[in-house]
Amino acid sequence: MWIPRLLGHGGFTVGDSLILTDPLSDRLPVDVPTILRHELTHRMTCVWLEREDCLAHLPSFILEGLAVFVAGGHYRPEPLTQRAAALLLMGGWIPLERLVEDFYAHPHEIGYLEAGAFVEELVREGGWPRFRAFLQAMERRPGESDREVLDRALQAVYHQDIRTLEARWQQRLQASPVDPAQVADLRFTVAFYEALRAYQRAYDPSAYFLNAWLPDWRQAVREGIVADFMREPEDPEGRRIWGQLQEARRRGLAGDPDGAREILQALCQALRCPEGALLQDGKAKDCLLYTFDAA
Repeated sequence: MWIPRLLGHGGFTVGDSLILTDPLSDRLPVDVPTILRHELTHRMTCVWLEREDCLAHLPSFILEGLAVFVAGGHYRPEPLTQRAAALLLMGGWIPLERLVEDFYAHPHEIGYLEAGAFVEELVREGGWPRFRAFLQAMERRPGESDREVLDRALQAVYHQDIRTLEARWQQRLQASPVDPAQVADLRFTVAFYEALRAYQRAYDPSAYFLNAWLPDWRQAVREGIVADFMREPEDPEGRRIWGQLQEARRRGLAGDPDGAREILQALCQALRCPEGALLQDGKAKDCLLYTFDAA
């Protein structure tokens, strides 16, 4: 279903439905086919594994990583391993042991990049049949954490725990050449979406991806109750900030990521950007937007 309102990052699944914003690429720095592949991968994962209850057993880190890898990128086509190497060099890496636990509470773009590149690494190391066997080996026992589920399957199929696998992977990433263009684009992408989420929390909170809510769309269409699919913030200051976000998007996609990030830094400061960008250790640390600038 296509709706005119921007919710979350522009696309998500609800039950058996796929909800997408239209137009999308005129509002966000995204590639619509990439978003479609990501969301359709979510819909088809349990079918591929021939297991109806697979979502109850697979950690979010793996579910999202698989969708990013199959889509060929998170928001746009991107070389995942190259970007993971850039992230490691820039100092924004989140240790996998922490990232796996409460995946959605970690910085969004960083988590999805690491997850997608991790799946790419597993497929590179053992091919698709072994990776499928790894997913099928995940069996969540009562009270188990995502980390425990993941570690047991890794050891059963890849004969390594997550800490050992990550250490070997990072060695390969550190030996990889880092493309400055990937560094610049990654900085822009993180900054843009942190500012977008800060804008949503301040001016359109029901559109924020962790709070996004819609009524049952079939019933709403039948009864003509479609305001939630249409509404947009009317606050003048919110409209001004939205205009600045769009200018940053245009500059970033036109090859001026530094000019885009200058706008986004000002927005991030004005909007107190944000809890989602804090490194997950229970303490407020520097926003990744600014950490990257210092790299």
